[in-house]
Amino acid sequence: MSIIFNNNIQEVILIPGYNLTATTKVIMDYIWTFPEGTSFRQIYKHFTEEEGRSWKRQTLYTYLTILMDQGFLRTEGTRRRTVYIPAISLDDYRQYHAKEILQASYDNSLVKFIAALNGGNTISNKEADELIAMLNEIRE
Repeated sequence: MSIIFNNNIQEVILIPGYNLTATTKVIMDYIWTFPEGTSFRQIYKHFTEEEGRSWKRQTLYTYLTILMDQGFLRTEGTRRRTVYIPAISLDDYRQYHAKEILQASYDNSLVKFIAALNGGNTISNKEADELIAMLNEIRE
């Protein structure tokens, strides 16, 4: 997956099979609100003071290290001034995650996915028209 950062194209490699856990997703959701990055201090303060989590500094550092190892975060700066920056956008993650689900659970079939999602229920004419319009846009 290629992203543009500071007008430079960078390759971001997400390790296949790695998905965000409930906790790492909460952390990434917060960090995604800072596309230019944020400090450890700000992240720690948010989760311990604002969200009331009883994490030790090492606990948060471990989560951030896991996110870096999996390709979700990157860092800039020095040890005391480290800035944690999302390596991929939330939209790119959603697209990546959706493709993994489609491949793993629905034989890469959008039709099977929509059938499972719908569960035999009917949809409105408006929803049907929106789906048809979207499919016409992406048709080969």
